Amino acid sequence: MNRRDFVAAAASAAGTLLARHRLLAAPAAGEGDDRGLRAGASIIDISPKTFPVIVNGSFLERTATRVVEPIHARSLVLDDGTTRIAVCVADLIAVSRELADDVAAAVQKSTGIPGDHILISATHTHSAPSVIGALGSDRDEAYTAYVRPLLVRGIEMAARNLVPARAGWAVAQDPEHTRCRRWIYRSDKMRVDPFGERSVRAMMHPGRATGVRSPSWRTTRCTTTAPRPSRPTTTAPSAASSPN
Repeated sequence: MNRRDFVAAAASAAGTLLARHRLLAAPAAGEGDDRGLRAGASIIDISPKTFPVIVNGSFLERTATRVVEPIHARSLVLDDGTTRIAVCVADLIAVSRELADDVAAAVQKSTGIPGDHILISATHTHSAPSVIGALGSDRDEAYTAYVRPLLVRGIEMAARNLVPARAGWAVAQDPEHTRCRRWIYRSDKMRVDPFGERSVRAMMHPGRATGVRSPSWRTTRCTTTAPRPSRPTTTAPSAASSPN
């Protein structure tokens, strides 16, 4: 399947999911907690400002000298009137336990959200600065120090943006487009890595699907139920009233 066909299939599956999603909304007046479900979201640019910066995800360390496309951290905070949780997904290859714990501790201090109610995750892009040693790359200490407060700020912004909301989720089975691409070699068939060591046990790109591991699409959606402010309207002056 080429990339265009895959994107089309993914869009179709996502559309089907959203069409079937079930919603949980804030309760009506007099029903349970008067605050009901609230949600807040934010998106913040975490692109590096200083270069060169280490980019990990390859056998050999490499560096970037400019931003080709911005990377972001997206945060969502949910509050049902009793419990508040936060999720932050950053365009990074991975997030270390140390970094996640530091961010969670700072967010707990500034927002009151318990640290064990905060999830920090990554999109696993191989084109972002390194905040964790991986394969042949070390952590970029300067970027890690730079991005840490940005992740905290993103969650804080989402917490400040809390509004009455409803949430929906759905799962659809789609084994045709969710196949495992990993091929595991026998111990006597392992390949040699770029450093000359016989350590390659997994072929990540065998050229064909090797089996179904998680044949489902999952989606979550939050929509505000708060009244939205009307947009201001302007009227262009007529020719008769225009100044000479």
